[in-house]
Amino acid sequence: WPFADSCFDFITTKQVLEHVRDHVFFFEQLRRCLRPGGVSVHLFPVREAIWEGHARMPIVHWLRDPWRRRALHLFATLAFDHAYRGEQTRRKWNSKAEFARQYSAVLEQHTNYISVVGLKRAARAAGLDIAFTFTKDYYLAKLLSYIEVRPQRYRDLGWVESLLMLFLRHVASITVLLKRDAPGNE
Repeated sequence: WPFADSCFDFITTKQVLEHVRDHVFFFEQLRRCLRPGGVSVHLFPVREAIWEGHARMPIVHWLRDPWRRRALHLFATLAFDHAYRGEQTRRKWNSKAEFARQYSAVLEQHTNYISVVGLKRAARAAGLDIAFTFTKDYYLAKLLSYIEVRPQRYRDLGWVESLLMLFLRHVASITVLLKRDAPGNE
């Protein structure tokens, strides 16, 4: 990265880490650029997420060709065709089969979903402390938006919130907190 060592106190990304090819390299560079005691926050979907946000379909990022291509075509045929319709004119797709073939290649070349276990390994290999949080307000706002409700403020849901957080990483993005140790703790 074109930044000096220890030049940032805080680094953040949103919906980026599923596009990173080499997560260990990314975390090594992150650590190098963070000052001792620096923190970074990243919001993105992990491999365990059921929904693939680019294709706007379930599970297609879990599959490899030819199964991914077949699943993309099947889901597009079953009315999960928002990505197809949204880019049909620009990409000049003539059929959902053509969309499936091309979009499968796009997912293969431009995404790299990492698991929670893989994230822990990559962060530790780079010398970073890692913690996961599931952004309650993000999830609640998304769920409530489906019924067009906008609360004034969010409430603590107690044990229900803890239970919900166990499975929400399978639904949407998670937030990863990374920290470089302060001097004397390294």
